Amino acid sequence: MLKHLISLNLLVVLALSVLTAFPASVEAKDSGHSDTQSVYVANDNPMGQVDQVLKKAKDENKLALIVLGAQWCHDSRGFAEKFETPKLREIIDKRFQTVFIDVGYYNDLRSITQRFGQAHYYATPTVLVVDPQSESLINGETLQIWAMADSVPLSKYTEYFSEFDPGNVSIPATLGAAYKAQISMFEQFQSQRLMDAYQQLVPGMLAEDQSGQVTDEFINQWKEVRGFRSQLQKDLQKLYQQARQRAPLPLALPTYDEFSWNNR
Repeated sequence: MLKHLISLNLLVVLALSVLTAFPASVEAKDSGHSDTQSVYVANDNPMGQVDQVLKKAKDENKLALIVLGAQWCHDSRGFAEKFETPKLREIIDKRFQTVFIDVGYYNDLRSITQRFGQAHYYATPTVLVVDPQSESLINGETLQIWAMADSVPLSKYTEYFSEFDPGNVSIPATLGAAYKAQISMFEQFQSQRLMDAYQQLVPGMLAEDQSGQVTDEFINQWKEVRGFRSQLQKDLQKLYQQARQRAPLPLALPTYDEFSWNNR
């Protein structure tokens, strides 16, 4: 059984990161990362990239590591840069076949995450560890760690990815049909809200790229979306835990405020 327990010091780091977070487009300019060649490269067939990495992983008896991110996102870039450190590179090359998929300006790539039981990508980067034999997602309970990837210490990267053993894969238990149906309906509805919210942000991101300026309105919208997707991911984890513990049905589903731009 994988023991992906987030230590207290990591939770403190993540909490501080949330409190000091800026909009993605601002972060990309101010993160201090070098302008190295991006591993997040646009591709006309991202699902083909997934098929290819799954085949390679299966052929080499490794796990597939699928990273959805973007060059404008400092956490995506920070994640990729840590992968170039020698110690982590050795761990990754031994255990994984890896692909970095460019989400662009919040392209709709739900078909990829849904292939592995996730309704959406809730952060950039979203880091999926997949068993290529069964196409089962095996790190679903710890995906939220990488939403703040740039703030996660390198030691946590090495600890986290060292725990995955291609020869001893633990597949998460399947939820009961009634639990799965209720959670799936809720998650699909909220993932569409998130997709619509992503699209609300895109004009502001493009305008900032062209002018180098970001408006207060955009910053406020970004904070709304970031807060929503972070809370949604936490709430989904709680729902899955309740389902695995066979809590009484129907589960109590969380509710969220309308986005400010929908109230105008």
